[in-house]
Amino acid sequence: MKRFLTTFVLLIISLFLVASGVDAALDHLSHSVTQNSFTVYNEQGNVVLAYNGDLSACKAYARPGQVASPGFLHRT
Repeated sequence: MKRFLTTFVLLIISLFLVASGVDAALDHLSHSVTQNSFTVYNEQGNVVLAYNGDLSACKAYARPGQVASPGFLHRT
């Protein structure tokens, strides 16, 4: 009986910690900043396109295909 109570108490405590961790993570995500910056560089390292603003509402309209080289794209 003592082993059952110990296991039950540890189970309840661990479930509480998991639930509070998930709640804190979701709360943090809902209050996070939506400002982003997006910059495209050419082969010489010059900035071709730069955008600073809210990218959360943007949708990708490009069709899947060949992706540009990762050296020319920088997102922070």
